[in-house]
Amino acid sequence: MVYSTLSTGILQILIWKACKNWILTLGNLAKCKIAVDGYCPIYRRCYETTTHALWGCRELKAVRTDFGNLTGMKSDVNAAFKDFFFSCLSRLGSEEASLLSVVLWCNWFIRNQIVHGLGGILGGDVVAWCSNFLTDFVKANDADGEHQIVAENVCCWQLPVEGFCKINSDVAISVEKNVLVWGW
Repeated sequence: MVYSTLSTGILQILIWKACKNWILTLGNLAKCKIAVDGYCPIYRRCYETTTHALWGCRELKAVRTDFGNLTGMKSDVNAAFKDFFFSCLSRLGSEEASLLSVVLWCNWFIRNQIVHGLGGILGGDVVAWCSNFLTDFVKANDADGEHQIVAENVCCWQLPVEGFCKINSDVAISVEKNVLVWGW
């Protein structure tokens, strides 16, 4: 189930970027020599690593408490996210690991809402929302064929109406050279 959950584009990309420390946290930007202080914009006392942004931030304490399966697990915000994530996977069953992936995605969403001044839109019980999301995802992707939607009109190339012709064209613009190129 972890694989099927992570095969959804957004979760797969988030976990992959997080494991590579490519998520745009202030700590990662500071390591790239970008002029930022690197501290968490929510809790100014901690350096904002990937692990901190997705799991360790003070703002996510309620989420960590609700998750329960990782109670007692120290989230060393200085540890590489990949080490933290695989340590969690080794302690969790397949369903809990899938839920953790969705929770991390939701945590990133909430963090961005707070950082950009929109507040935590989800509010309330994040883990319950993620669990419902995961259940709905599994149902929607059920392979029994009951929920398959078949498009009535399939788009395909058609001959032009008699007396007309189709011309495929493309345009490229180079602002530096002040040039416009049009081709077919």
